Amino acid sequence: MCGSSFADINMSGWRVEDGLRLSKANLAGATIAGCRYDGMTVDGILLSDLLDAYHARPKGPPEAG
Repeated sequence: MCGSSFADINMSGWRVEDGLRLSKANLAGATIAGCRYDGMTVDGILLSDLLDAYHARPKGPPEAG
């Protein structure tokens, strides 16, 4: 399947190992686990930066102003 291209398909239940490029895909309900994500981007933002920001956010309920 090297170099394959798919359009307007339902990929539910598919498994992909060793390399993937997606664009304009409906990833609602998708799960990514146990994967390497070195250099992976989401809308042009490194996933490692997104995860760092997520883990650095304040925990608990927001403080009343």
